[in-house]
Amino acid sequence: MNLPIDRRSFLKTSLRSSAALGLAANAVPLFASPTSPNLQAGQGVVDTTVPNGVELGGFHRPPGNPRVATDVRQATASRAIALRCGDVEVALVSLDVLAVSADFTQKVQARVHSELGIPPQNVHITATHTHSTPSFIHLRQWGKIPEDYLAKTIDAVVQSIKLAHADLTPAELYLGKSQAKGANFNRTTPNHRTDLEFDQNATDEERWVDTLLQTLRFQRTGGKPDILWYHFSSHPVCYTDTLSGPDWVGMVVNMVKESEGVEPGFWQGHAGDVNPGDGKRWIGAPDQSANAVYAAIKAALSSAVSVPVREIHAIGGEVIMPFDHERVARDVETYRTDPDACRSGIWVDPPFAADWYAAAKDWPAEPKGLTAPMSAIALGPIGMLFQPTELYSYYGIEIRKQSPFEHTLVVGYSDDEVGYVTDPNAYKQLDYAAIVGPKILNRPYFAPNTGRDLTKAAKAMLASLA
Repeated sequence: MNLPIDRRSFLKTSLRSSAALGLAANAVPLFASPTSPNLQAGQGVVDTTVPNGVELGGFHRPPGNPRVATDVRQATASRAIALRCGDVEVALVSLDVLAVSADFTQKVQARVHSELGIPPQNVHITATHTHSTPSFIHLRQWGKIPEDYLAKTIDAVVQSIKLAHADLTPAELYLGKSQAKGANFNRTTPNHRTDLEFDQNATDEERWVDTLLQTLRFQRTGGKPDILWYHFSSHPVCYTDTLSGPDWVGMVVNMVKESEGVEPGFWQGHAGDVNPGDGKRWIGAPDQSANAVYAAIKAALSSAVSVPVREIHAIGGEVIMPFDHERVARDVETYRTDPDACRSGIWVDPPFAADWYAAAKDWPAEPKGLTAPMSAIALGPIGMLFQPTELYSYYGIEIRKQSPFEHTLVVGYSDDEVGYVTDPNAYKQLDYAAIVGPKILNRPYFAPNTGRDLTKAAKAMLASLA
């Protein structure tokens, strides 16, 4: 298939660089001196509980029948961690919300830069992607943006970062790893493989699931409590009712707080094709996933090793994700010719299909791709990639396995939400993620090879840090 941007051009232009792949033209990597003082860490938590009456995102609701919050299952929060070595500081946020937009992130970054002096490329916001909260991006018939709540949440995120900054204390970092058995499964096939089987012969012709859970525990001085964050890949999509909350992620917060005395932060991973639990039952039943994640956190903590962090590197960039305008044109013509045939499947239902057609028929063939943020941070031997997609598991595992860093966290749903990035077979099979997802987001489909190209760009960015 001909792509709007050929693959060589994609790799040359996807990361706009003045010196090396991965650097945005207006971004300068910041380095702490090797003689910098030891790592400092601080945390801030601010309540972001969803008000009743606010429309929740994450599930299709036809016009006139919105899914509105009627009560609170569990409070949501903005959790921020500030990390500093020498004159370099980064602020990382885990926000209990379905999705954040680039505009949301940029407003937070601008305020944090103005008030604390932290460069924008050093501030990252990751949505936990809970489906029991609103969305801060446009979603066609999947939940409206609540503007008042959005504005208050920006204030809460900035406040959480300020609290974390004020809480900075010398710390030692301990990294732990464990397999979270029974915590997630590939929802596209019963025959998926796991990261434990991933080797040089692995391909995206098969579907995968990443069972690795990683913990970062910051042991602080001066009697300050430890800070604990973890990284894992799984949708928080157990509840479909009208009670707001963080889903299974909130259950893990309660369990860890009870046993460890700290509230853990959560970095969502590559969960585009992943649901919670062991695959037997997940709607309305978060216990399987929460218990398995909690057990993996405990195991990771018990085997954690000290990781020296004497410097922090931060880099900001952009990735261009090619569109498939030809497929859009074909689907527009299909609907124009016979709208009555477009009533289900990739068309969802008649009102949804009609609304999509009304927009898509006027889309120009430019731009040729979507420009999205992608950034990376190096904490000594730990590489953290922040990217804004719902990435299929294979690609997240490939980035991690082939990273030049000793330890790598591929963090998704960060600084924006541009939708699913699938394998080529998802387009051949007309999978929901490949075809319906872009319709919901009101943009053209990605080119089938976008997952492969995004992975190359991500590995290039990590290599530029290492």
